[in-house]
Amino acid sequence: MIIDLILVAIFLGVTWCVASGGASEAAMTYFTVLFAGIISMNYFEPLAQFLDSMSVQLKYRSDMIAMLLIFGGLVFGGRALSETLAPRFIHVHGYAHEAVRWLCASATGFVTIGVLLTALHTAPMPLAPLGFRPGGNNIFDAVAPDRYWLGFTQYITEKPFSRRRFINGEVSTHLFDGRTAADWGVPADAVDRPPHQIVMPSFIIRYRDRRQMLQTQGAVTNAPPKESSGRRTTDF
Repeated sequence: MIIDLILVAIFLGVTWCVASGGASEAAMTYFTVLFAGIISMNYFEPLAQFLDSMSVQLKYRSDMIAMLLIFGGLVFGGRALSETLAPRFIHVHGYAHEAVRWLCASATGFVTIGVLLTALHTAPMPLAPLGFRPGGNNIFDAVAPDRYWLGFTQYITEKPFSRRRFINGEVSTHLFDGRTAADWGVPADAVDRPPHQIVMPSFIIRYRDRRQMLQTQGAVTNAPPKESSGRRTTDF
C-alpha cells in the first residue's frame, strides 16, 4: 500500500511539473526521459561492474546506483541541452497545446515510475519492501509500470534495435534480457525449435532470487543458470 501511494505521488508530481512547462517543453522532456531510460537499461551493467571493481562495499548496490546514475544524469543533461538549443516556446493552437502537454507529461510520469520500479528490483532490499510486489501490479493492483518498461525494452531489442550474432552456426538476436531455453537447460527434444532460439527473459526472477538470498542469508534458487549478481551473462 505504501509503495502504491509513493508511485502515485511521483507520477502526479512529475506530470504536473512537466505539464507546467508547456507543450514544447513537455514533448522534449518526454523524449529525453524515454531515451535516458533506454540508455540506462542498456549500459547500467557495465557501469555496475566497474563500480564493483572500485569498492567491495558497493556489491549488491552497484546495479541500482548505476541505473539511477545514468538515468538521472541523462535526464538533467538532456534537459539542459534542449533548453540551450531551443530556448523559445513553440506556438501551437490552444487545444493542441493542452492535449500535447498533458499527454507528454503523463507519459513522462509513467516512464519515470517504470524506470524507478525497475531499479527497485535491483536494490539490496527484502523481497517486498513497503509492499512492493515484484511479480504483480504495484499501483493498487491495477498496472505494473516496471513490467511494461521491461517488456518495452525487450521489444525494441528484438525488433527496431535488434542486433544479430552467430551461435553454433545459426543467427540469433542479441537481446536486452536474452537468456534462452538453452541457458536454462531445456532439452532440445522438449521444444519445437532449437533451444537457443527460444527467449526466456529472467530479469525479475534473477533479482527476486538475489533479494531472497540477501533476506534469508541462504542460497539462491538452484534454477540454472545461477548468477549471484543477478546480472546477465552477456552484455547488450
